[in-house]
Amino acid sequence: MEKEYIQSGFALISALVVLALVTSVTVATVSAQKKNIETVTHIIRDNQLKYHGDAVLLWASGVLKKDWKENRIDSYQDRWHQGLIDVEIENGVVRAEIHDLQSQFNLNSLAMAGEPGELVRSRFRRLLYNLDVDKDFTDAIADWIDKDNEARYPNGAEDDYYLELDGNSYRSANQPFKSKTELLLVKGVDRNDYIKLAPHINAVPLGTGININTAGEQVIKTLSDTMDAFAIEQLISLRAGLPFTSLANSSQGNQDPETENLQSNISNVSEQTSTNSISPVTNVNTSNQANQSGFTKSSADIRLPGDIYVNRWNASESIQLQSNEINNSQTNTVNNDENAQSDNDVDVSLAETDLVDQYDLDMTQLTVFSNYFEVNATIEQHGNSLEVSYVLFRDNNTGDIRTLYRKYNGVLYE
Repeated sequence: MEKEYIQSGFALISALVVLALVTSVTVATVSAQKKNIETVTHIIRDNQLKYHGDAVLLWASGVLKKDWKENRIDSYQDRWHQGLIDVEIENGVVRAEIHDLQSQFNLNSLAMAGEPGELVRSRFRRLLYNLDVDKDFTDAIADWIDKDNEARYPNGAEDDYYLELDGNSYRSANQPFKSKTELLLVKGVDRNDYIKLAPHINAVPLGTGININTAGEQVIKTLSDTMDAFAIEQLISLRAGLPFTSLANSSQGNQDPETENLQSNISNVSEQTSTNSISPVTNVNTSNQANQSGFTKSSADIRLPGDIYVNRWNASESIQLQSNEINNSQTNTVNNDENAQSDNDVDVSLAETDLVDQYDLDMTQLTVFSNYFEVNATIEQHGNSLEVSYVLFRDNNTGDIRTLYRKYNGVLYE
């Protein structure tokens, strides 16, 4: 009898051990499955956010294309400026805005040759003064862009200066800016200077003009030495009522004297900067692949203090357009009379306002039509959030939209 009790006890213990093992395996399996389900759910939701980001890109492209068909001027009265306000999606919301990059000062224009170049550099010095930047690094920026290795007098800088920096030496780019954050690498520019300048500057291809219909107050103020707050208010009030459709006097017909000036200098500008250039790629209608952004990351990526990320790209993958495409897309830079007259009932010319003569307004490299836009979107879904940014190029001749680059959460998506 005692032996039977002992055997029964062993059997019970064995059963409990087996049960414990089965329970442990079951718990481990369930935990692994739960983890796998959470991982898959995260991937699905992450992809959903990116798909919504692609949808924002398609929306922006469609709006800009439709705007091009409606008129050949760009102003804050256009549909692209309305944006997306709290558009509901499943368990989330989408917000998006389109900004005209040509409302800002183009850093790459500082390397232009001849008289237009001098005028543009004078504008930038006015911008520095108006923003209380007590240093003049205009020459250093121009040296950073131009192709030669000769420092401009008196404040320029080339390789000799940058290679002697303690701790983090590097060479000057000798090619156009690809990102305005690259300005932080230029001699004399510190973080405070950059913070003051950032809202008013961009880095778009050479030959790209400032859109007088969207230019900010500080940018408008650079167009004249005598431009004051009252004059700026007048100009903004005029364009708010009826956006400017042209720059030249109607008596001048379709040929503005500055047009020949600008176009004749584009080739000179190109000679001073990188000759390795390609046309931006990635048509949003044909590809959503991230590696079609048109750029190849170089090994010279630099992270600066304050986590401002500077994107340095291979010279062969420059954002700069081919010279013939610059000519085609920027013929409107100084004069859009023909297109504006055909698409608008009222021709409003900047040159025919009292502001031009009264304040000696400099119309070099101005335009009423824009080619470059930035799209910023925030997508919230299932408690997750994604910030997306695109830079788009719109061809002035065809209205086709191309994606120059895209960023997800501040990191380039490749």
